[in-house]
Amino acid sequence: MRTKSTKELFPSIHGRLKVIHFIPNFRITQFLTGHGNFKAYLKRFDLPRTDLYSCSSGEIQDVNHLILSCSKFTPAKCLLISTLKKNNFAWPPSFSTLVQNKTCFESFCEFIDSIFPHIL
Repeated sequence: MRTKSTKELFPSIHGRLKVIHFIPNFRITQFLTGHGNFKAYLKRFDLPRTDLYSCSSGEIQDVNHLILSCSKFTPAKCLLISTLKKNNFAWPPSFSTLVQNKTCFESFCEFIDSIFPHIL
C-alpha cells in the first residue's frame, strides 16, 4: 500500500460523486495524502529530530507503517482486517478499496480515529 494522489483515488469528478459515503475530514485527508502529523512528513520541515517511530520496530513513521505494520495499533488493525475479510477483500488493501467500499471506509475511519491521538 502506498499513499495515492486524489486523482488516483478518484480519476474523475463523476467517479468521486458516485462514492456518496466518502465524506473527507481532517484525519482521513492526512492519511490518504500522507501529508499530516507523521514523523516522515514533518521531518521534511525539520520539525522532529527523527522520522523513526517509537513502536520498537525502528521503522519510519509514515502512513504505510501506521496502517500495515505498527505493533502499537495491532488491536485496532485487527478490527479493520476483520471487516475487510468479511467483505472479501485481502490484506493489505489498496487505498481505493478503503475508500470505495462503504463498509471498509467506515471501518477505516474508525481505525484512523482510534489511532490518530497516539501517532506523535
